[in-house]
Amino acid sequence: MALTSRSRPLEYYPFCCARAIRSLFDTADWSLGMDATLSDSQTFVAPQTSEFKSRPGALAWSFRKSRDRWKAKCKQLKADIKRHTNRVADVTKSREHWRAHAEAAQEQLRVREAEVAALRQQIAEVEAKKKSARAACP
Repeated sequence: MALTSRSRPLEYYPFCCARAIRSLFDTADWSLGMDATLSDSQTFVAPQTSEFKSRPGALAWSFRKSRDRWKAKCKQLKADIKRHTNRVADVTKSREHWRAHAEAAQEQLRVREAEVAALRQQIAEVEAKKKSARAACP
């Protein structure tokens, strides 16, 4: 008898209470593929192997090594983020400093140019007075 997805008891679902998926194949009633189209003769039974092939120590070593790798990668990425954040802060501070320095220099330039213009005007007035005084003297 092929079971449809609606007629399966709760124990056949692999996500319930962290049961092993292997428990799905413990019965001959469960069929693969589209359950509504399979007949009773097309069922699959997985071999009943209750032992794992890998030693628990080897698995623990592998899992520990994997964990250490992703932790190191995460630590490195956090350090990179911190380094980049500090660099951005330093560059921003430096830009602000040099922007203020450049604006102060621009202001000094404007003041000096105004002084130069005023002095040139005074020189022109003095030159004009000298010319008028020479022209007035015979």
